[in-house]
Amino acid sequence: MEPKRIEQIAGKAVQEFLFANENADETRWLLSGLEVADVPAAALAMQVAGRRKAKEKLPTFYALPGIVYPPSGNLEQTSSEVTASHKVQILRSELGDHLDTGADLTGGWGVDACFLSTLCTDFYFSDPEPRLVELAQHNHRLLGRTNLRYQTCALPESLAGLPDQVSFIYLDPSRRTKAGKVIALTDYTPNILGLLPQLFAKTHQLLLKTSPLLDISHTLRQLPNVKKVFVVAWKNECKELLFYCDKAYAGPVEIEAVDLARAKPFTFFAEDEARAVVVLSEPKRYLYEPGAAILKAGAFRLMAERFQVSKLHAHTHLYTSDRLAEDFPGRIFEVTSLRPDALPERKANIITRNFPEDPDVLKKTFRLTDGGDFFLLAFTGPRSRHVLVCRRVQ
Repeated sequence: MEPKRIEQIAGKAVQEFLFANENADETRWLLSGLEVADVPAAALAMQVAGRRKAKEKLPTFYALPGIVYPPSGNLEQTSSEVTASHKVQILRSELGDHLDTGADLTGGWGVDACFLSTLCTDFYFSDPEPRLVELAQHNHRLLGRTNLRYQTCALPESLAGLPDQVSFIYLDPSRRTKAGKVIALTDYTPNILGLLPQLFAKTHQLLLKTSPLLDISHTLRQLPNVKKVFVVAWKNECKELLFYCDKAYAGPVEIEAVDLARAKPFTFFAEDEARAVVVLSEPKRYLYEPGAAILKAGAFRLMAERFQVSKLHAHTHLYTSDRLAEDFPGRIFEVTSLRPDALPERKANIITRNFPEDPDVLKKTFRLTDGGDFFLLAFTGPRSRHVLVCRRVQ
């Protein structure tokens, strides 16, 4: 986006229009030939759509007049304020406050850089897209971030603009190609694995953000010097994986699963999971469903050992106990009936785990509709399959 267009969109007339019409159907503007202060309908529509997405994801940006938004594809990959703040906490825990320098070399629209720059005296920002660099500069100024230095170039060229050594480098490589989204780390742009020698020549500390779809075990076999892996969720939806690499580290990898909307993180080493002792059991009074971050982290056996609950089946990631494990990190249900056909109002929220029939089939079998206060949990136990009526405890 050209600087002139950014200034026009950030101007008072356009901002008043966007704030007043944030709930409008912007697609209608595209056919009307609408203009506000020389800003055409397509640009106005992109801004109001951006503000709508930012309302929950980026509340500080959303509330501030003058912020200019990128196209939807860039906004989709952007970290939320909650996850960006968590990255600051990770680096503060590892490296401390008041760092001399840091760098975001895949800057995009600049949300992560906005937060990470608070740790440093000088922060280096680069992206190959001139329009995104211009947007980042504009928005950072509005947000009072004055310690950033900008480059319009991609890796590895951006490394030349850094000091000899920086305290850390953050990378969020693109997960999109012309063919669509990619899963493998080697298909990301840029290919971080091929750039590791150059990156580690500039820093000893590297924080890499990836898609939550990435296979953790496979990635750890590819990526050297990983000290910690962070599986980050928000309201039981896995949002991102973070790999913290230390050039000098060669020990076991600690995995931390955390839902930022809930309580303390669950941390473990792969060796802990392999050694964990699990007891299989038929369902008891309480059933437990781990949160999305823990399921992604793969702490299937360790959950049973840590919280003194039994597992229902080796491949059913649900747990059970007679005594309530209140601090279990996930949803907890109490079994209320063994008869799904006796559900009040014929309503239930249906959950299936390691079960041959999907929720729609069960809904037809028991003549149920979605919703209500009860849950129908269908799963495979150690000796048989079960369909139980439950009420959520927490």
